[in-house]
Amino acid sequence: MQDGAARILIVNDDAAASEMLAGWLGDAGYDCRQLAGSEEALATFEHDPPDAAIIRLGRAGEDGMKLARTLCEQRSDLGVIVMSAARSFEHGVAAMRMGAFDYLTTTCTRGALLESVDRAVTWRSAVTQWNARRPRGLDEVFARQAALMQALTEAAPGSIAALDVVMETLCRSHHDLHAHSQRVARWSVAVGCTLGLTDAVLDDIERAALLHDIGKLAMPRTLLMKATPLTPQERELLQTHAPIGAEVVAVLPHLEPASRLVAAVHERWDGSGYPLGVPGPAIPLGARIIAVADAFDAQTSRRPYREPVDVDLAHVELVRQAGSAFDPDVVRAWLRAVRHEVAADHGDADDDETND
Repeated sequence: MQDGAARILIVNDDAAASEMLAGWLGDAGYDCRQLAGSEEALATFEHDPPDAAIIRLGRAGEDGMKLARTLCEQRSDLGVIVMSAARSFEHGVAAMRMGAFDYLTTTCTRGALLESVDRAVTWRSAVTQWNARRPRGLDEVFARQAALMQALTEAAPGSIAALDVVMETLCRSHHDLHAHSQRVARWSVAVGCTLGLTDAVLDDIERAALLHDIGKLAMPRTLLMKATPLTPQERELLQTHAPIGAEVVAVLPHLEPASRLVAAVHERWDGSGYPLGVPGPAIPLGARIIAVADAFDAQTSRRPYREPVDVDLAHVELVRQAGSAFDPDVVRAWLRAVRHEVAADHGDADDDETND
């Protein structure tokens, strides 16, 4: 848990269960507030937002799910933990797709609850810190971002065709990024299949992989094509492409689940990534998968500042960084799923020439 008394909002119409959760969290140093209804929770959330929220759905039913969705939509920097009596995988997937930070059953242990809340509070703290230290020179980037978001909403508001519009824009503006994204998407889906993910989750991963570099459309082209090493200030500006891209993708409602993966692709397993610097399980699994495919393709493609790395050496590097940059389970799945296919599939990668 972070230093200080982080505030946790518990919304649960089962008074005894709510008291037990508050007791567990209080003993761990958290400042808990218990509420029983959605209306009171929304009012509290608006005027005095907590650091994390636990929403129990067992008795609240659809009202509880609606509240959780509303909280996720209103404040993307809040860790919403959905709790349900249902031991259903589908319930958990539905909660995560609507933006929940985590999903727990009502029979979870004290340790599981504390781990989930600790991660949610750590994540919110990272978001707050990042917002406070946004790099200078973003005015031009934000202007391009706004123009892109406007163009997308006008071209295909709420339509499944919106993805085609985004990809056409990416291909027209940066053919190299488009080809890179197509490869990353194909490999990410293969890894996800090896890990046994559902079709719905694979769809979100594929869309996020296709769009993970969309934020680079808002970056100055001179920055993307620079042949010499980036300065610290330039690298800091370039790294904003992840959250900026996520905001662009989230404009299209059916792509909102993918936007959360786009935001987290450059996080690292050891917590040293960007933009938030969150570690391990706090990074969405889909983003962890895309990160491995993205890193492999970046290594084996030509860049303005270096020649491509041999495919076998790139695999050695993935294995070397398993446990630091990458989820070890995802690296193992990558080696099972696509290791022997990427050489032929990567034949056109030498044309790629933009900075990561």
